[in-house]
Amino acid sequence: MPMSDGREDARNGLSIPASAKVGSQGQFRKVLSLHELLFLSLGASIGSAWLFGSAYGAATAGPASIVSWLIGGLFALVIAVTWAEIGGLFPSTGAVVRIPQYVHGHFAGFYVGWAYYLSAVIVPPVEAVAIVTYASAYVPSLTSAGVLAPEGYLVSIAIMLLTFTLNSFGVKLFARFNTGVTWWKLLIPTLTAIVALLYFYPPNLSSFGGFAPRGVAPIFSAVGTAGIIFAYTGFRAAMDYSGEARNPRRDVPRAMVLSVLITIVLYTALEVAFVGGIRWGSSGLSPGDWADLAKAGVYSSAPFYHLMSVLGVAVLASILLLDAIVSPLGTVGVYVGSSARDLYALAEGEHMSTKVSEVDRKYGVPRVALLVSLAAGTVFIFAFPNWGELATFGTTATVFTYLVGPTSLVVLRRHAPELKRSFRVPMAGAVAPVAFVMASLIVYWTTWPYTGYSLAAFMLGLLVFMLSRPRGAYRAGEIRRGLWIVVYSVVLTCVSYLGSYGTGLIPFPLDFGVVTILALACFYWGARSGFPTGELRGLVEQEKVEESLQVSQTSGDDTSQPA
Repeated sequence: MPMSDGREDARNGLSIPASAKVGSQGQFRKVLSLHELLFLSLGASIGSAWLFGSAYGAATAGPASIVSWLIGGLFALVIAVTWAEIGGLFPSTGAVVRIPQYVHGHFAGFYVGWAYYLSAVIVPPVEAVAIVTYASAYVPSLTSAGVLAPEGYLVSIAIMLLTFTLNSFGVKLFARFNTGVTWWKLLIPTLTAIVALLYFYPPNLSSFGGFAPRGVAPIFSAVGTAGIIFAYTGFRAAMDYSGEARNPRRDVPRAMVLSVLITIVLYTALEVAFVGGIRWGSSGLSPGDWADLAKAGVYSSAPFYHLMSVLGVAVLASILLLDAIVSPLGTVGVYVGSSARDLYALAEGEHMSTKVSEVDRKYGVPRVALLVSLAAGTVFIFAFPNWGELATFGTTATVFTYLVGPTSLVVLRRHAPELKRSFRVPMAGAVAPVAFVMASLIVYWTTWPYTGYSLAAFMLGLLVFMLSRPRGAYRAGEIRRGLWIVVYSVVLTCVSYLGSYGTGLIPFPLDFGVVTILALACFYWGARSGFPTGELRGLVEQEKVEESLQVSQTSGDDTSQPA
């Protein structure tokens, strides 16, 4: 079906594109507060990453992994700020998927939306595998040589089914469940960091190969491959649920930025505590053999549980085994719902069957989209039955979608300056390209071959999409305007293959310079390619109409008051 420029809105005769209207958005219940939005973003961020990320980071970069967490946090914060402004502009269910379409058109909108859906739908299996991997410390039959055994597959799928059921009974019920779980998820990691710091062994920072025993390059690769940036990726959960918020324009930006600030403090403290708490001899490790932390053994399956056991804190060690179920379980729940809302948004954007966008009238949830996402997540469990591989693939796909935040910010400032902004990025002209470069570097740091896996998945979706579109469905000009993001994903993957984390033809640190130059060039290409789509114009006009109605209503109320 050809994409229409717009349909006449019955109210005031405005031309507002169908896909820019509410659609079934009105069937979602507006019940979420700032506190609940913040806890959705925190719940999406604090999961398996705190259980495994510290050990994987230390194994990759040694004590310098502390710097890796700070770099990852700083990059995530700058990127989150660019998304925070646009996240408050268009509150809708699955907003992360819809916004790129508003400013870059249907073609780019699908490509980025598909990538984001992949990144969201892979998180539930990541967290389910994390639960099973930790549980293998006391039920060894769940895993074999670091990957899931048949029993592990069954338990992982059962975990996803449980959170699917919770999501099926409405967002308010799930939000209450998530809030309780997230309080636990904040308390236990904080307590763990405090206790481990009491046993801090300073020589671990310098005596076993130095602060950066494996050199400088692993400090950066750890950001992408050790689950570090994966730990910060949950901040956009508030955007996905913004269509169900009471005051999304005010609360969504706040929830996003606050969630990143809180997790930076928490994760950095945990990494310091873990590095300083390691007891090499008591753990059966050769002193200074940092790489051995990620190999099959006690630290690879249950890092903090083993750390507390070695330090003699048996009670906390037992609590951590319970937390290894609770923390990832909450994140599974957030992303089962989030990925379903992203799929719903793709359908609302006319990219797939409208059946997927149907909303259950009784509970106000996209039930068909929930079922599809459950099935897709199950497939990923079998494709990557190891936490590290799943997390790295998910990180690559997630961070790739960060790229359109900075370009969308600039395009919206240029073509829709009249939109009310509850949050404005200071010096956006400078912050946006910096955020784009940061996102590009993180994609690069996820390393080859994961960049290649992600590109293959993106291209598969694009191929199916193009083949399913009738001839002439999109104007050539719109495809041309959206081509920048496809070209850049291919170029960035090629550099990943050629760089120091791939074949090494472009050595470190020259490869970082190459990525930076390419990123800046592509940022300005993407920013110039953005345009006021019919959907964006419709949304701007819709806001004007709503403001006029509010003014008229206020004036009417004033004149009706007795003298």
